[in-house]
Amino acid sequence: MENVLLIDYGSTYTKVTAVNLSESRLLGTASAFTTVETDVSDGLNTALDELYGQTGKITVHKTLAASSAAGGLKMVAVGLVPELTAKAASTASMGAGAKVIGSYSFELTEDDAAEIAEEGKKLKHCVGGYAERHILGKLAILFLRDAANPEKPLVTIEMSGKKLIQLHGYNNDRNEKVEPRVKYAEILDVWLEWVSAGSKRNKSGKPKIPKVEKAPQAEFAVAS
Repeated sequence: MENVLLIDYGSTYTKVTAVNLSESRLLGTASAFTTVETDVSDGLNTALDELYGQTGKITVHKTLAASSAAGGLKMVAVGLVPELTAKAASTASMGAGAKVIGSYSFELTEDDAAEIAEEGKKLKHCVGGYAERHILGKLAILFLRDAANPEKPLVTIEMSGKKLIQLHGYNNDRNEKVEPRVKYAEILDVWLEWVSAGSKRNKSGKPKIPKVEKAPQAEFAVAS
């Protein structure tokens, strides 16, 4: 009997799968968040613990590893209350392997408002007109960034409480074949489920990330 362990290091998730080649049988599969800030082996060990919880202790005859990581994302957090803004940003960062590069709260300064206006100019949509409603707490604006090119906006998101209202990229996605909600589904599904469940944390302060059905490969992150 030949058991093979397959490992995929993604920028968001580390996935592990155990198969038996002689019997052409799937033994088990599991995943954990990729621990880019410490050591990737930490996330791997967490995934392996979950895997062996399914299969029991097995003898691995061969291990094959690969990486589907395309680079994590940097995030900008925008909110009214500093504690909640920083909390949400930290949670999304921890849950998706991203880095918070900016956090805005209370009334926006002229420079902050200019950044939101610039977001709309670069993406050719009207987010700049939402600043006042954001300040009044009627909505929340979120930015999505790519770590490989953090100065280039990707998608702007509007939230109302726990509800996702809309998200749009360049020119309101008129020329896109895949809608942003589908393109960034992996991180959005996890984050929205966590928000909907009450943004719960464990005793150590870490977010209790709910298990949701994962969309096909998508390595993105968002913060509020």
